Amino acid sequence: MKAIGHHAAVFLPPENELVREGRPERRLSTPGTVVVRARASVLPVLDNEGSQRQLSLKTSLTVSEISARIIFSNGWKRGPDTATKALAASTSIVPLGGVIAAQQMISPGPLQHDPLMWVQLVDGHARALASPICIGRASECPSHAEFICPVPVRATAWLVVRECTKSRGPVLDCAGDITIVNGISARLLLARGCDQFGVHDETLGAVDSLVIPKGATLNSPSKVVMAGVGDRTCVSLLFMNGTGQPMANEIAVGTCKQA
Repeated sequence: MKAIGHHAAVFLPPENELVREGRPERRLSTPGTVVVRARASVLPVLDNEGSQRQLSLKTSLTVSEISARIIFSNGWKRGPDTATKALAASTSIVPLGGVIAAQQMISPGPLQHDPLMWVQLVDGHARALASPICIGRASECPSHAEFICPVPVRATAWLVVRECTKSRGPVLDCAGDITIVNGISARLLLARGCDQFGVHDETLGAVDSLVIPKGATLNSPSKVVMAGVGDRTCVSLLFMNGTGQPMANEIAVGTCKQA
């Protein structure tokens, strides 16, 4: 989100910053993790005569919610001996309910051996995000596996000052995104069998289905947030995860002032 042209209000830097010029927008970001819930299904694909010729690996996943909690207060000093008053407004950076899906066809070559199959989530560097799950032999499809695992991300929020009035205080536009740092893929591993510990034996091959590329970004549209009270001009931000816990320390944005 880019501030363009004249703005009626600006952010003055917090008291601990050396640069003192006002800016109409601030970009804030922090690294963290989100919880991914994924379902991988291996399904038979039939030809026109109803005979199974291929398998399809379908993956769907959801990313847990991340929100930006914007805090409006009447001062920067916090503590039991101060009279600081604060209000908070939250807006989703990653809303609930969005589903990301991918599909990968599997060639019939390795399937002639009716292999055992394992499904696993890996990142873009082929590192495991979750342990592999054995889902049976190819002839036993359809088969399914479900995963819940943490994934590293970078959360970003853009704040732009619309106005700062004596009656309503700061009125801000807030947009955000998260970057899936290392990406996510579903891996289907095929083998003739397994050992006594359930580890694949005599591997026949593996197929990766890319779900989210490395560095891909999930965006959130801009939303209006406001203090609603004229004297709450000091603005700070907390990135919150899906369980309502902070992803990092509170970040001081600046003091809103009418330009």
